[in-house]
Amino acid sequence: MKCSLQSCLLLWTAACAAEALTWEESDAVSLIQLSPEAASAEDESNAIYDAVTAALRDNDTLSHSRHIWKFVASQPYAPTLRGNGCLYLPSDKAWRSFYEWVEHPYPPLFADMIENAWDPHCGKSQLAACPEGLVQGSHWSLLADGPPPPVVESELRVPQGLGPGIGCIRTRPASTARNMRIFEAEGHVGLPDKWTRHVNAVREDHIRASRKQRLQHGRLAVDSCSDSGRLSAVPADKKLVVPTRFIICCVDRATCSINEDEIKEQVDWMNKGYAGREDVPWGKVEPPPHVNTQIEFHLQEAKFVEDAECAMHAFSNTSLASRHNIDGEGTLTYVVVTDDQSGILGWAEFPNDWQESSPELMVMVNSKAFRGWAGKMGKPDRSYEEGDTCIHEGGHSLGLLHTFEGGCEGGDKISDTDPERFPAYLCVDQHSCAGHDPIYNFMDYSPDSCMEGFTEMQKRRLWCMVKAFRPKLYQRALTEAQNLVDMRPEWLRKLYPERFGRP
Repeated sequence: MKCSLQSCLLLWTAACAAEALTWEESDAVSLIQLSPEAASAEDESNAIYDAVTAALRDNDTLSHSRHIWKFVASQPYAPTLRGNGCLYLPSDKAWRSFYEWVEHPYPPLFADMIENAWDPHCGKSQLAACPEGLVQGSHWSLLADGPPPPVVESELRVPQGLGPGIGCIRTRPASTARNMRIFEAEGHVGLPDKWTRHVNAVREDHIRASRKQRLQHGRLAVDSCSDSGRLSAVPADKKLVVPTRFIICCVDRATCSINEDEIKEQVDWMNKGYAGREDVPWGKVEPPPHVNTQIEFHLQEAKFVEDAECAMHAFSNTSLASRHNIDGEGTLTYVVVTDDQSGILGWAEFPNDWQESSPELMVMVNSKAFRGWAGKMGKPDRSYEEGDTCIHEGGHSLGLLHTFEGGCEGGDKISDTDPERFPAYLCVDQHSCAGHDPIYNFMDYSPDSCMEGFTEMQKRRLWCMVKAFRPKLYQRALTEAQNLVDMRPEWLRKLYPERFGRP
């Protein structure tokens, strides 16, 4: 059979990768050796992505790095990788500690991390400036189990105190094949500058750091709504109409990237999500839960403030946002960060962490996650522009935890959401724990096109938490709803009457 030079090269590359997967040495896995002269940069980069994906397929300690790798590979902004070198990927243990410092990270920055962690000059770059068995990167000794990184020569800048920092972190071979080597790292190699600055700033906030230490040993270990299976159903003739306000922090009010009409559209979308009326993706045999939570949001105020510090750094120093959250008792307050320099998509405080009158009890959302913002600004990443981040973070402020809270131990305190090991960034069915990962749930990190609804027990917990920990908000919001109807699409209720009946 005749083939062109390009097609023959691709066939040869696939054969090499297949050969690597049959190699039975303990540290062997993918292999690829391409001729830069013969292959285009795109072909070579695609082959590298495919080979690494295959190499990590059965690696249990790099499961989240595998997911991040596949997410980056699927994006139009994925970095082009060339050469034969070393790739340093964080262990699952390192990722777990990372999320205690960088909550709800802005996903496009993972592409920067992958690009920085790829060393095509393996052994000859600054990544190899540490002693053998270590590589320069960010470690997380404050929260990670076990001892801090080893102390080596002082010029390597290994931090001596607690807390994350830049130093030399341990690595071990995870897979090798000819001229490609993949290493498992105890920290993060090539962490984007925005996240590094964010972590350093959070370290300076002793209250926030103390809170994170406590959360590691059981986030919100006890609350009066912790057993969702014993919570009463929400009365069918009641609903909560939540007084809601938005505070938009702008560097320059005249050029602020959010306007009042967009805020109204965002609130309308939130109401659609909490009513269970987001569209069901095609192709699934059984649609995920779409309960009507009987919660609505009533926009009372949209306030624009010209505050460059808040607009850029509020995620790293929440006091920059909370200073604008005055007289907010009995109100759900969103602060929009319009020029974020921290690399965070959203953040919210839990109602049982603060007094209801506390200015710290608020929701913060990056303008990049605002409904329609990415398209309006011509940004390449459109995964989070439907507006579901406001739904997600509002869920936190009203008492819900992440679906992946506690990993496979199921720490979200919800009996009808299957546990998942780590957050999802792809809308792909996974089984990281016992059942189906709840990637369609608003409390995951899935793309907006994937997020669709809440479960019945999440609905009950929302009502319980608001009543118990935000009583003034509950009193203001509680409304008669005698004519409350099911807001799901008619075709869905007809197709699945046993599952999507009236609430």
